Amino acid sequence: MSDNLTDSSGFGLPIAGPPVTGCNCKRTKPWRTTSSPPKASNLGTWPQGEARDYKFDKPGAYTQLCRVHPEMETFVVVLDTPYFAVTDRAGTYEIADVPPGKYTLVAWSEKLKAVKQEVTVESGKPLTVNLAMAR
Repeated sequence: MSDNLTDSSGFGLPIAGPPVTGCNCKRTKPWRTTSSPPKASNLGTWPQGEARDYKFDKPGAYTQLCRVHPEMETFVVVLDTPYFAVTDRAGTYEIADVPPGKYTLVAWSEKLKAVKQEVTVESGKPLTVNLAMAR
């Protein structure tokens, strides 16, 4: 997958609206389906090296599965904001250049329950937020 999406670990973060390009870079023909809300769809199969666009209209967490290869799974979290981060191996993160204001900070994991916390960003003041996720 490409454009405004990161897919090095099977995980993507596009912004809702613009299309995302998915590429079959494997030697097999996967049958990709998005089986989770907010929008289920069947992306079909296509040959190695071929790319197709898909538009995620609504923010949310999508699980993409392969009907041919059950071990193939991709998570795509579609956002409605350009302000996000992916944690490092230690679980730390930084979201830079967030304008002052009130926000809902959301932490998501494919295996743990999502956590939400209201935060207020003040101009020129760093903000530290520690979130604990559980099963």
